[in-house]
Amino acid sequence: MDTALTAIVTAAQMRASEAQLMADGTSEAALIARAGGAVAQVILHRFTCHPSVLVLAGPGHNGADALVVAAQLVQHGRQVTLICWRREPDEWLLAATTAGVQHIIDWDATNLAQTCASVDLIVDGLLGLGTNRPLGGDVLTIVQAINQRPPHVPCVAIDLPSGCVADSGALLGTVVRADLTIATGPHKIGLCYLPAMDAAGEEVSIDIGIDLDALPYHALTTAWAQAQRPARPPDSYKGTYGTLSVWAGSAQFPGAAYLASAAAARVGAGIVSLATPSALAPLLWRLPESTLTLLDGDVVHDSAALTDPRFTALLIGPGLGRSDAVSDLLWAVLAPACIGDRPALLDADALALLGRDPQWYTRLVPQRYVLTPHLGELRRLYGGVLPDLLPHQIATHCAQTWQQIVVMKGSTTLIAHPDGRLLVWPHPNPALATAGSGDILAGIIAGLLTQGSSPWAAAGVGVYIQGQVAQILRTQQGDAGTLASDALPLIPQVLKSLQ
Repeated sequence: MDTALTAIVTAAQMRASEAQLMADGTSEAALIARAGGAVAQVILHRFTCHPSVLVLAGPGHNGADALVVAAQLVQHGRQVTLICWRREPDEWLLAATTAGVQHIIDWDATNLAQTCASVDLIVDGLLGLGTNRPLGGDVLTIVQAINQRPPHVPCVAIDLPSGCVADSGALLGTVVRADLTIATGPHKIGLCYLPAMDAAGEEVSIDIGIDLDALPYHALTTAWAQAQRPARPPDSYKGTYGTLSVWAGSAQFPGAAYLASAAAARVGAGIVSLATPSALAPLLWRLPESTLTLLDGDVVHDSAALTDPRFTALLIGPGLGRSDAVSDLLWAVLAPACIGDRPALLDADALALLGRDPQWYTRLVPQRYVLTPHLGELRRLYGGVLPDLLPHQIATHCAQTWQQIVVMKGSTTLIAHPDGRLLVWPHPNPALATAGSGDILAGIIAGLLTQGSSPWAAAGVGVYIQGQVAQILRTQQGDAGTLASDALPLIPQVLKSLQ
């Protein structure tokens, strides 16, 4: 595991990690004390002017963590009120009350609402990883009271806001709306998805001793992107950064060729060589830096024109069209004897054409390609009906089955490796919900491939760059009205931030 990445876990992975800690000699009690103590330290550091605290503790480890938090806050001078739900008396409750926590046993909706309105801070430790059914009864009453708190009263959730599903990010009816969620150990993958992401508020994690090197899922970070970005030595020239062959565009989708080629150039590819129908020539004056191969009709019948030995990487698919002639040429280009050992990115129409053959992946050299499907394209590649799995499970399953890097585009974008690793970009952005965004991403990743990045690194850094560009656009222009081409001049700006 790269320590520059942020670890993410499923519920099963978290349970396995905790079990390994205990197998290595850490007792369950020590683990709870460690987690609760670390959560308390975050609260003490972040909420220095919040003397009165309401702690809500449920059954299981999440509730035990909350009781440790309550005891430690009292020991640091905070006035703590405790309400338990379905928690039997145990050593953790005894320790909290012995420390001076005020335990309210008899409560109703009215006095609970009054308490939520009168304290300075609320800590949610009601439910954790095992939540699997809609909230009801007393716990629903408690959650509703939390959510009706005054705006000036923050709520901190331990591990997950109560009512959120750890793996899917689904909300089981009414859930706690937190201002801060403190993950005990790695972040839970459900909070990388909407709508749970919105319920979590800000997210931070604490170290409880889990071996992060053993975890396969991680969120993209600036530090990782900085480490993976291709070097730019001062004695370099254009040939240092490779030549990208782009096969894109058609009469129906002329802009795709421009967007993909321009994005590759903006991310630093040394030379971009575009093969596109001659009918598009009048539209390509905006690519004065690119070399052009203008095709008669929609295709050429000589695959060598697209796989010249000087090309270091290929980008095939944006706006290409789906005729039988294009399909025939695509397979000719992808033949191992033709493409050689060069990496390639396959997007859009190239993916649609691949999907016509149920065994398409057996015809490709393993771990040579980056595939960039959205969910509909992924469904066609898979054969029409995807397995009933969660998004991260689908992405990793497809990458392992196809033995290629899969970038599953969506509000949360997932990058899956055939060996089971997963990178996550958990920053939904409506500024990307516009025609041509996929062409931009394809060009960015292909441009990184051209400079020598591995398919894995190129996919991860490419998704990071587009995500950061989208955040800049959203800040500058808002949620609507952004054009995909608006992203192009911002790509170097994000690259500069990675220096």
